[in-house]
Amino acid sequence: VPCDGKVVDGESFVMMGHLTGESQLQNRTIGDEVLGGVRAVDGSLVVAVTRLSTESTVARIIKMVTDAQRNRPKVQSSFTDRFGRTYSRLILGITASIGLLLPILSQLLSRYGSAAW
Repeated sequence: VPCDGKVVDGESFVMMGHLTGESQLQNRTIGDEVLGGVRAVDGSLVVAVTRLSTESTVARIIKMVTDAQRNRPKVQSSFTDRFGRTYSRLILGITASIGLLLPILSQLLSRYGSAAW
């Protein structure tokens, strides 16, 4: 379904999980509201558009997420960004070190055996 609207003909179960988080299919028949972005699973629907694409549920979700990202507190922005960069580099460095050193240590242990320890 491309836009928010009302079903004027047809009947179908629709998948709304990506919008509402519900995993169950919901039945939609004549007169029911449907949200833009839902997927008709087992039938077909004729939908009369009730909202412009800029006012649809998906557009409102995108706007809220964008506003929330734009209006992050300065403390959260600077601290978490710095921490995230440092933490990511540290973990990648440790992982690369283990990946490079483990084969060398394995070769040394197999060559000299456990008697050296």
